Amino acid sequence: MKGISVREIRMIKTKTIRKDYYQRDISERRINSIVNGFNWRAFGAIYLSIRNGEPYVVDGGHRVEAALRMGIKEVPAIIYEGLTYEEEARMFVDLNGDRGPVPAISRFKARLEYREPKAQSIKEISEKCGFKICLTTPKGYACNYQISAVGALENIYDIGGRSLLEDTLNIIAAACKGEPNSLTGMFINAVAIVLKNFGKSLDRQRLVEKLSVVSTGELRKKAAYYQALLGRRHIRFHLAQAIIDVYNLHKKKDKLGSILEVGIGNACENPDLPEAK
Repeated sequence: MKGISVREIRMIKTKTIRKDYYQRDISERRINSIVNGFNWRAFGAIYLSIRNGEPYVVDGGHRVEAALRMGIKEVPAIIYEGLTYEEEARMFVDLNGDRGPVPAISRFKARLEYREPKAQSIKEISEKCGFKICLTTPKGYACNYQISAVGALENIYDIGGRSLLEDTLNIIAAACKGEPNSLTGMFINAVAIVLKNFGKSLDRQRLVEKLSVVSTGELRKKAAYYQALLGRRHIRFHLAQAIIDVYNLHKKKDKLGSILEVGIGNACENPDLPEAK
């Protein structure tokens, strides 16, 4: 990021501040929290980038919106010059990467905007398999073939690379026809666990056929039963076992073993990522 400079720290007219695509969706809950507990010390200074002569918020979008609703005419800002659109998006991720309230979807969207290779690769694989990554915070009913669980996609990509992610999404597309309940982080990870541990001996056509005649709700009920009975691991591993049981049903030979017997200490688990719900 050559040629970047902090021009000044000063008050700037709130109504002039713009918001670009890489910013996260507005949360009414967060805005109300800022408004109801407002004080200047907590408000701090927002980060702005002067691009094409216009001030764009890089960090502090919720604070700007709260100020507008409160009728605050000016807010303190740290003003940058020389940032490109892509560099603004990267700064947004850098500033918000360790902040819990920022959804994974918002960070992923910004990473795509500055063309981060891993994010672009995950999007490319998803689209190749017939899915669209939903880049807005989910609200209400989910649509077929739209994935919001970007944390799960990245987890699988980190553990098994392009091949495991593509294999997982192809199985889900063929078996579940993009049904929203099959696109939760828990279910996507569970399918990936099965493929990672038994991929070499697995009959993929059989897996597709078996998954196509059982609902995700039935599988989750069985997973909940296993978790209550055995505990020990995150429910996605018990969901993987439920998938194995469906696969093994009426199979006379070459059955898959128990997921808890194959040494899955690192199977589709990335300690650096949050649990996918």
